Amino acid sequence: MKTRTKLIISSLLASLLFSGAFLGATIYFELESTTKQLAHEKELLMNAKKEYLRDIVDVAYNAMASYGDQEGITKEKFNQEVPILFSSARYDVDKSAYFFSYVKDEQDPTKIRIGFHPTRPELNNTLVDMDHLDYNPDESKRVEYRKMLIASVGSKDSFAEYYYIKGKEQDKDYEPKISKARYYKKFDCYLVGGIYLDNVAAEMGKRAEELKAATDEKIMHFAIVAGVLTILFTLLGYLIGSGFASKEEG
Repeated sequence: MKTRTKLIISSLLASLLFSGAFLGATIYFELESTTKQLAHEKELLMNAKKEYLRDIVDVAYNAMASYGDQEGITKEKFNQEVPILFSSARYDVDKSAYFFSYVKDEQDPTKIRIGFHPTRPELNNTLVDMDHLDYNPDESKRVEYRKMLIASVGSKDSFAEYYYIKGKEQDKDYEPKISKARYYKKFDCYLVGGIYLDNVAAEMGKRAEELKAATDEKIMHFAIVAGVLTILFTLLGYLIGSGFASKEEG
């Protein structure tokens, strides 16, 4: 095989290897960067949701405590008026979030007695098994809601994370949700607020598509650069091979 041909083939193989490695590394790091960016943005969004929920529950609790602390307010009157104060309250972007209250059952610590529940009034003044309030489609990941909710009372950074029905449609899919509770010691009452996270999944899905489009565009640019480098290296090999061939013929 002539020297010119050998050099051309060698330069072509070298340029292909270099360009392939360059493009492969670029794709890997771009995808890795996109994954980390999505995770970071989701964390920021979740932190904002939790901060918002914590503030809303604090405001509602302060209103409830201010009423309960008034002179002459009995437990019976408190239990009558609190549902009126909060049953119609709605918050979050789509107004799907609400408050409910409960007290611990004295006989069975795994159960609670619902004070009021605006979207499921049939639960009012009934005993509910708290450890069966998570409706995660993956049964192996269902949590003990009671323990998480009680933990959320003691720490400002703790929240109950679970799945629950959204709205009054019993046949609707269950959505991810977070809840936060505050305890009013005077009348042994827990006030709970929660927000659904289905909009987080939707927003992150949209953001993932945006980042994917941007990543695909970058990869396309790098692919063009890799192609140009392959041509240049091959041309360089051809020129060098031609020079050696001319010397051999001379």
